[in-house]
Amino acid sequence: MNTRTLRKVILAAFAVIVALIVASNVNFGSFGSGGSDRSVGNYCDTWLNYTKPKGEEYNSTVAAYKKAMASGTQEEQTKTSQDLATMFAAMPGDLAELYDTVDKVAPSDIEPDVARAAQDAHAFEDQNRHVPTSLAGFGGGFLEKLLLSMGSSGTQQRIHNWNAAHCTNLQGKNDYFN
Repeated sequence: MNTRTLRKVILAAFAVIVALIVASNVNFGSFGSGGSDRSVGNYCDTWLNYTKPKGEEYNSTVAAYKKAMASGTQEEQTKTSQDLATMFAAMPGDLAELYDTVDKVAPSDIEPDVARAAQDAHAFEDQNRHVPTSLAGFGGGFLEKLLLSMGSSGTQQRIHNWNAAHCTNLQGKNDYFN
């Protein structure tokens, strides 16, 4: 695959992921309060505390990639492409960890959907243990399968809607990358 084609694949994959994130508003990140109190406040704080570091990591990785593609050496382009691939490959595990974390504090009215999202994320992660190590390897349907698996059964939309209605600390933020 030549560099121009690889760039197109990378940009297309990136666009699909961003579209999914905007459409489903699901978050990544670092652990919240860790308590077992099933309250709206604890759930919303845990969600935001989990997703914020992932958002910073994501933004940094994408910025480095864009910079390298615009003016970097071949070595910088290769390294940042590998970093981006590593980040994509970690997404199923990140989602599983997010949902496992917030499921411990989710209020009863959203907990079944959070538990289902965790189950879906773990199933996808288990089915895709051997993920690509380069962006070129993502052309084999990995990203498409991730997007489809996480969008099934309306679970993601219900979680997004619940978060929007109850979590004022998440309003105006993207669910995955804060």
